[in-house]
Amino acid sequence: MFIDAGRVIFSATDLVNYLGCRHATFLDLSNIGETQTVSDSDTVELLKRKGIEHERRYLATLQDQGGNW
Repeated sequence: MFIDAGRVIFSATDLVNYLGCRHATFLDLSNIGETQTVSDSDTVELLKRKGIEHERRYLATLQDQGGNW
């Protein structure tokens, strides 16, 4: 893939790569400067907070079981 006149041009290989791994396409696009970052929304913040809470509870469970964490 490459940029021509401000447009991203994809090859057949790019299509096959996308079908195999969408993340690979994201990485390829980031290499040519065509990715957009997602701003943190309330939902993203909630997911982060809930994830951290879950990890802390799980760590406490492991410690209660005698783990050396």
